[in-house]
Amino acid sequence: MEVYKNIMKFINFFILCLFLMYSCTKQEESIIYSTECIDCIQYEYQHAYNDTFFTAVLDSATYCIGDSVFNYTFANITDYLQVLDEELLNYMTDNGYCNFIIDTTTIID
Repeated sequence: MEVYKNIMKFINFFILCLFLMYSCTKQEESIIYSTECIDCIQYEYQHAYNDTFFTAVLDSATYCIGDSVFNYTFANITDYLQVLDEELLNYMTDNGYCNFIIDTTTIID
């Protein structure tokens, strides 16, 4: 019976040590990037309409799916060329004009 008590004490001590070691290890945070919002640098390019060229401008800002992007001024009227969708968002990040922003949700591994 005494041997059984000693084994139980050892097992309890071992479990306590494992628990303390696991609880003291540093857990690293995984950075999750948004799939709907991007942060862009200013970018300009020439765009043709009929036989007239004008400059389309992507202002330095944060854009999300559904936002209007690439403004231009033509005949004293300022307007937007595109509404940001998933395909355009991926194209803009692939070309290096924009980067996905860090999501506000952080998951701990």
